[in-house]
Amino acid sequence: MHKSKVMDNIRSLRGRKSHYSLHDSSKIYLPEELSVKKMYDMFEDKNQLSYESYRSIFVNHFNIGFGDPKIDTCTICDEFLTKAESLTVNRKNASELESGDIEK
Repeated sequence: MHKSKVMDNIRSLRGRKSHYSLHDSSKIYLPEELSVKKMYDMFEDKNQLSYESYRSIFVNHFNIGFGDPKIDTCTICDEFLTKAESLTVNRKNASELESGDIEK
């Protein structure tokens, strides 16, 4: 009885699949703000079940991660982000030099 409730609870959460990770295409990613503990706390408010039991079902019956997968970007996007971060740092340094915040 509890197992089916837990499984229904976990299935009810909307996640997203990785676009570029073909070898692990069944894995779902939930927002990084969530965790198994937070999911359990929401579930446990209405159901009596130990955290260990909830976590066991989560781990053994689902392929779920939290946050964005690191391999879920293409090389073009990776290069763009690297250049954008570098540009931001360069602009910040130039601004600090102009204002005298950095010693020459």
